[in-house]
Amino acid sequence: MAAAMTLVFVIAVVVSSIAITNTLRYQQEKIVEYTLESTVSYAKQNDFNLPTYYNSQIIQIAVIDQEGDIVKYNGMASPTNQAAAGEFVEANLFGNGKEIYYSTQFGQNVLAVAKSVDNYIVRITFAYLGYGQIYSQLFNPLFITYVICLAICYLISILLAKRMIKPINEVASYLEDVLLNEENEDITIKDSEYNIILSKAKRISRRVNSQMRKIQFEKSRINSILDQMKEGFVLLNEKNQVIMANKKARQINSAAFVYKQPAGAFFFDRKILDAIESVDEEIKFDYQSIDRIYSCIITKVEFGVTILFINVTDNRKAIQMRSEFFSNVSHELKTPITAIRGYSDILMAGYIKNPKTLSDIYVKINKESVNMTNLVSDILMISMLENNAIEVEYSDIRLTNVIQDVVEAQSKLIHDKNLAVSVECDDISYHANYKHIHQLFNNLISNACKYNKDNGKVDIKVMEQDTYINIIVSDTGRGIAKNEISRIFERFYRIDDGRDKETGGTGLGLAIVKHIAAHYKGVVTVNSVIGEGSKFVVNLPKKSKGH
Repeated sequence: MAAAMTLVFVIAVVVSSIAITNTLRYQQEKIVEYTLESTVSYAKQNDFNLPTYYNSQIIQIAVIDQEGDIVKYNGMASPTNQAAAGEFVEANLFGNGKEIYYSTQFGQNVLAVAKSVDNYIVRITFAYLGYGQIYSQLFNPLFITYVICLAICYLISILLAKRMIKPINEVASYLEDVLLNEENEDITIKDSEYNIILSKAKRISRRVNSQMRKIQFEKSRINSILDQMKEGFVLLNEKNQVIMANKKARQINSAAFVYKQPAGAFFFDRKILDAIESVDEEIKFDYQSIDRIYSCIITKVEFGVTILFINVTDNRKAIQMRSEFFSNVSHELKTPITAIRGYSDILMAGYIKNPKTLSDIYVKINKESVNMTNLVSDILMISMLENNAIEVEYSDIRLTNVIQDVVEAQSKLIHDKNLAVSVECDDISYHANYKHIHQLFNNLISNACKYNKDNGKVDIKVMEQDTYINIIVSDTGRGIAKNEISRIFERFYRIDDGRDKETGGTGLGLAIVKHIAAHYKGVVTVNSVIGEGSKFVVNLPKKSKGH
């Protein structure tokens, strides 16, 4: 604002200087005309006697005849013939003449004005004040005046600028706080036209704050939803900068999220980065994390790229387990079926005549059919436990009775190995399916007997605690190696495949125990030492699933 006022002032100075100069020149010309008229009138009345008084700017007053000779003059310069003077020629021709020129006689610019009077020419010569002379005379007073005026204008401009800028700064500060979404006090500018702008700014502020709150709410809700997703989700903009990444995506890539960070700073897998650069519509591939398998789906969208990580670990494992299951089932069924078919072919051929040999063959056929029946039964049991395929009946079961039934069923094996079996069971009734509980105890106790050494011991304890029922079955058998404990609950897994088959097991017993425990929200743990035996502990909650 000060610069603008200074420019206006300079323009005013130039205009005023020109006006003053023109005014002075106009006044000078008026003085010349008045002096000439006075001199002519006086000359007529006094027989061309020149006046004794004259203006301080008059250099010479002269009366010139028709030949150009000076008849009378005031003695201020040596007279010479003026026939060639411009003002003399004009006065002879037109009655009046005027000429501005530099006079060598007077050593300065002069203004000569002539007028024809009674066959004579009256001429008055003035010192001519040009622009330069006028300015030189006016410079000092004008300069002082202009400096004072300039200082006053500058001070006034500063005061006006402060007065005008203060409300503007207040409005600007208010709007800046609105843009930064900060709390701002309500302000009012007194006696100012800026209140109109301020009132509109306040309305805009309220709208902006309302929209910002809505945006923040929507952003928080979207982030909350995304963080609850089991899938990892990442959103990139057109420049492949990360603008959104949920909690699961950060965990999968072991990376912290920074807004608008390059994709290369978030993803460390070259395969993902290459896919982001080359994606046209959609690219899908498997991404292997530390202990998980994810299906990575990269899709090109209008505003960037989306990356979705779907955990397919269980699906891949299920496919693998299903493949292994069918392979194992086929293998396990193949043995008894092959044996039964072989023996039946021998019988059909009629080669065996010896009654004792025939009896042995019948016994073996029966044994293989029993093994095959047990295998199918165990497979169906696991399938039903995994899928809850059918509704089962629940009742209060006395665990003591179940243990007695199982021990009696294993009495022949116990007698053959001369095992010492001890049972310690509280008087407990458990609400469950009888077949499930019987199968659980039967598999634990039968394993403890099968894989025990001769003259060994089997300890069975059932104790009731605050929230759980603890079932403990210990033996003094061959034990289980640490690296195999984690696998013994897998279907068809055998520690020693050859020796285990001799015992007649299907390889599904412990898998069934694990599934039954899980069905009732319980857990199974194992402690074992090679050569000393094993201890299986099953913890079942008192309130079972079927209660």
